Amino acid sequence: MHVVRTYPEFLELYQKLVRMFPLAKFYPLPKGSLVGRSNTREVAQRRMQELGVFLTSLTKMAEEVSHCSLVYTFFHPLLRDQEGMAEDENECDNLRQISQRVNLSKGIVGRIKLSIVYKANALSIMVMHAENLACMRKSLPDCYIKAYLHPDPEKVTKRKTKVVFKNNHPTFMEMLEYNYPHAFIAERVLEVSAWDHDRVQENEFLGAAIIDLSRMDLTRESTHWYHLNAVRYKFR
Repeated sequence: MHVVRTYPEFLELYQKLVRMFPLAKFYPLPKGSLVGRSNTREVAQRRMQELGVFLTSLTKMAEEVSHCSLVYTFFHPLLRDQEGMAEDENECDNLRQISQRVNLSKGIVGRIKLSIVYKANALSIMVMHAENLACMRKSLPDCYIKAYLHPDPEKVTKRKTKVVFKNNHPTFMEMLEYNYPHAFIAERVLEVSAWDHDRVQENEFLGAAIIDLSRMDLTRESTHWYHLNAVRYKFR
């Protein structure tokens, strides 16, 4: 399987790594710029060389950096990579529709991959991927992820990702942060829910994962798949 990533995606990875590891010395990737048709090939070749140096230097860094969740999930095969192996695009569409019908017959299904850690006086939640999301109103949801730290009757801890359009297996790679003391975080319950965005109707709830942070060692990064279900946090 070939994993295909664009230069802007590599640039986004570089920027996220710099934010996550501010003391690390990364090979700098220049920001993209508009180019004319006459020098497109030259720019592409130069960027290939820069990416080669960047990736080589990245693999030689400490394991905390080179094997971190950001790097792992960046190169993890996406749905588009898997579809590239199909002999016919219609075959992929048929497989998605069959999978969707099976999911709908079971109600709320799917799961979400999160990386959770408390460091630098903040709780960092990396929202990585979701898979097998089932939406009642359409075959492919326009999905976003929403998070709360409960109890939160005023909803001041609401965080959410961007919307990934028309995808049952969306990749987000977005960091949600809470700048609160460790003692405060350790007494909270994290609710992470998936939603289908709709400009006309009410957004559709696709499932939630309830995570008791008091049971976790938040100082150690924890990366897991969490199953979504129909139960949401209820205030006592």
